Amino acid sequence: HLQRVYDVSVGGQTPQGTRNYLVTEHLTSASLRDRLDESGPLSLKTAAEFITHIASAVDSVHGADVVHGAVH
Repeated sequence: HLQRVYDVSVGGQTPQGTRNYLVTEHLTSASLRDRLDESGPLSLKTAAEFITHIASAVDSVHGADVVHGAVH
């Protein structure tokens, strides 16, 4: 998905101190629940791939000290 970027700050000041952040649009799409309801359970391989990609993304964001919203 391509997202619009609304704001970027490296070393910006927030109430919590100096932070990096990136403000993007919120994209809506089918949820994992929708996919499971439609297609049934994920294979172990597919579930492991999802978890690996999600964990890698969250690790990258945290490693860059970027503030993020809730991960749904």
